[in-house]
Amino acid sequence: MHIVKVNNLNRLWNEIRYEVQRTSDISLSNGICQGGAITKIAEARLEVVTNSKLNSAVIFHSCTDALTQGLRNLNLPAGSEVLVPAYTFIATATSILLAGLKPVFVDVGDDYCIDLSDAKEKITNNTRVMLYVTLLGNSINKYAKTFCDENNLLLVEDAAQSLGAPLSDAEFTVLSFSPSKPCTTMGSGGALISKNKDAVELAKLGRLHGKSNNSTPSIGLGINSMISSAEAATLYITLGLMREHLSKRQKIANIYKQEIRDLYDFPDYTQDCTYSKFVIKCDKRDQLAEHLRSNNIQTQIHYSILPIQEKIFDVNYSDFKNSLTLQEKSLTIPNCPYMTDDEIERVLECLKKF
Repeated sequence: MHIVKVNNLNRLWNEIRYEVQRTSDISLSNGICQGGAITKIAEARLEVVTNSKLNSAVIFHSCTDALTQGLRNLNLPAGSEVLVPAYTFIATATSILLAGLKPVFVDVGDDYCIDLSDAKEKITNNTRVMLYVTLLGNSINKYAKTFCDENNLLLVEDAAQSLGAPLSDAEFTVLSFSPSKPCTTMGSGGALISKNKDAVELAKLGRLHGKSNNSTPSIGLGINSMISSAEAATLYITLGLMREHLSKRQKIANIYKQEIRDLYDFPDYTQDCTYSKFVIKCDKRDQLAEHLRSNNIQTQIHYSILPIQEKIFDVNYSDFKNSLTLQEKSLTIPNCPYMTDDEIERVLECLKKF
């Protein structure tokens, strides 16, 4: 019996390989391995699929690079505090450190996103930014911008998992195109999106050591964060499939919620959630994961280690009760757009038998 995967990248590649090869050849046949026309058309398509009529997109080699460079470009005093959720991937918090700023962790609510009431308690005279992470494909809390305005904070959105959900009115938003994301380069990739023209221009320079090209002087601190022409071509193609794949993920999610709602708890998914990850909550999470594994159904835990549990941050993580509870109970199950009806039924059957 074959494995039902959380992300079925081999099926994706089988669908797009020839189109990717054809698109890549536009640049590679002319010896253009990075940048060039293919990156620009991928950025243009990204602006279209995110409905970013007033925004511009800048593609980086990773979401981590995009977030780090975006935070640097805010030109905040060294050591300024950034509110960040305790429940997120480590890269969100380390980007703050890499930008010379200080992460201040905040507990999350049942939507797995930052709890604004706890955020209020964490504000000091040094707090300058709230970094709001929209996990699982959820859109941002509609009160997040108002909260920031009322507390004189800049809003930055980490939407690494939420491409396809409405973007917020943030200083900038970052996205991820890693293999686990709905739209991928089949390698690494990320982007910064902003309506602020200065932020966009600084981001473009920042991804190439502060230079507009290798022959011009650097205007400031930057990094090497260009994606390859092949990765840009892959992203261009997968962005074209985004709406179709989003519809399939939402269909699978609705089936799950209908069929197992009396057996498992779910996060507070927003109405426009993209379900980049479908999570269920179970008191016997580890036993459930083993039950599914024994039936050749892959699962994942997001996240087995939270940033607040990493030694680099030296945090008393016992204070973050809801984050720790969610960590113990959460299990990601397959909701890949390439799942067959039989595979969906296999997952449901195993979940019902547990």
